[in-house]
Amino acid sequence: MKTVFLLLFLFVVLSCGRNSSNDATPQDILPAATTSGANTAGCLVNGKVLIPKNGNQSIGGQPLYGLKEFFGNNFYPGMNDFWQLEISNKKDSNGYSIFLWINNMSAGTGNYVVNQSNGLLYEEGPNNNQIILISPEGKKYLSSTNSGNIFISRAEVTSSTNIISGTFSCKVYNIENSSDIINVTDGRFDINYTTLNH
Repeated sequence: MKTVFLLLFLFVVLSCGRNSSNDATPQDILPAATTSGANTAGCLVNGKVLIPKNGNQSIGGQPLYGLKEFFGNNFYPGMNDFWQLEISNKKDSNGYSIFLWINNMSAGTGNYVVNQSNGLLYEEGPNNNQIILISPEGKKYLSSTNSGNIFISRAEVTSSTNIISGTFSCKVYNIENSSDIINVTDGRFDINYTTLNH
C-alpha cells in the first residue's frame, strides 16, 4: 500500500512539474528584419529585448498601442516631411519606449544619420534626425550628434502601398546626467501603415 501511495505521489509531483514548465512565459525575442510590411519592430536596450506590447487604459476603450507611426501633413506623396515611429512596451511596468524621428525622408532608402535631439516629438520636433528613449521610471534619454543611424531599406509610399522598413542603432544619454548612457542596438522595423492599428 505504501508503494502504491508513493508511486501515486511521485506521478502527481512529476505531472505538476511538466505543466508548470508548459505555462512558463516565453522569452521576448526580436522579430526578423523583414521588408514585407509585417508590422513588427524591436531593438535591444542595453542588451534587453524591447518589442511593442499593447496595454490597457484604466477607463476602458481602445488599447494603448505599442507600435505607432506618425508623419507630417506633407509626407505624401514625396515623403517631404517628418516621419516618426514609436516602439513601446505598454503592457509591462518595466517597459521602455523609443521614438525614431526622420526630419525629411524625401531621399527615400538609405542611411539617415542620427543627431542631437531637443527632446520634442511630433510637429514640435527638431530640424534633424533623432532618437528618444523613455525609461520605465520616466527618465528621458536623447541622441547626440552623430550618435547613431536609421537605415531605410524600403520606402514605398503610393496610393496602394504604404510600407517603410529599416534598421537602427544609437547611443542615447540621460537628459539630466550625460554620463548615464544607454546603447540601443539591433533595431528593426517593418511597418505597413494601411494595416497598422491606429
